Amino acid sequence: MRFHQLDALRFFFAAAIAIGHMAGWENFLPGAGLAVDFFFVLSGFVLTHALVERPMPWRDYAVARFARLYPLHLLTLAAFLAVVLVSGQAGDLNPEKNNDWVLLQNILLIHGLGFTEHVGFNYPSWSVSVEFWVNVLVLYAVVTQRLRWVALFGVAAGYTLILRNPEFEFVYGEFMLIASAGVWRCVAGVLAGYLVYEFFVWAKDRVRLDYRAVSACEAALLGAVFWLMLQTEPAYHRAALALTPLLVLLFAFGAGGVANGLAARPFAYLGQLSYGVYLWHIPVIYAAAGMGWFEPGAMALWPRTLALFAITIGLSILTYRSFEIASKKALIGRYRAAA
Repeated sequence: MRFHQLDALRFFFAAAIAIGHMAGWENFLPGAGLAVDFFFVLSGFVLTHALVERPMPWRDYAVARFARLYPLHLLTLAAFLAVVLVSGQAGDLNPEKNNDWVLLQNILLIHGLGFTEHVGFNYPSWSVSVEFWVNVLVLYAVVTQRLRWVALFGVAAGYTLILRNPEFEFVYGEFMLIASAGVWRCVAGVLAGYLVYEFFVWAKDRVRLDYRAVSACEAALLGAVFWLMLQTEPAYHRAALALTPLLVLLFAFGAGGVANGLAARPFAYLGQLSYGVYLWHIPVIYAAAGMGWFEPGAMALWPRTLALFAITIGLSILTYRSFEIASKKALIGRYRAAA
């Protein structure tokens, strides 16, 4: 079973991040950074479902996650480096955020863990780094051992730590106790996704859902989350964060008109492109800026913003099957052949 409606939601949240970086948060969606927290909750939900439906040894699971996440991360990192070198922007990069040590961390996929406060280069990939390690080192144990109390503690501890910062949705490199703020955001979100899945399994055969009522709730909840993200005050963003697990749960049932519409083939296909949109948009922005064609954050350049977003989608289409899926299959195939 694949939750196509959740995949489609992932695309729209990835689009919010991409357009936010292009147009400027204040010009588009001030709380768009919360999209990353949605990704974490969704990741915890769908990976829990995958592990419950198809249990596998830890090593197989780790290889599968690496094969899915790492190839495109490495490709877009290489694309970013090529763009800044060819366009002559390398000298303009902040040396604190873009140096050999940070580059090595990017290559090792550890750049979001807290070894340095500065996350440079293709910087949205910090969340890919923390998601890989949290999924492999935390979520697998929680799911396979049914550690609900550990999950509850992780959610409470993670959100308690990050919510101390009023701009928590844009905090990820700051070191907190034993790890970065990004790690804590991921731990809280992924384990919240696990708990949402546990409730979903319990409720799906016990609760009768009325189509019209659920349709109205889906529209209202999705609209509320994006309306809250449109606001500038931190209290609204905290409210949006609190609604994120409920959003995943409600749409997971697929019982209303909005969820059914998002599960349709065109939207499901866009959902498959979400990872590409998330990782390609920064190299695209730097390429356009290097040609003097675009200035990130300039409200007057909305037509060019939309053009860059279209280019980002185009690159995502080109690399989805020919690179993302092909690389995943090749890496898993080599692993199985060597096992």
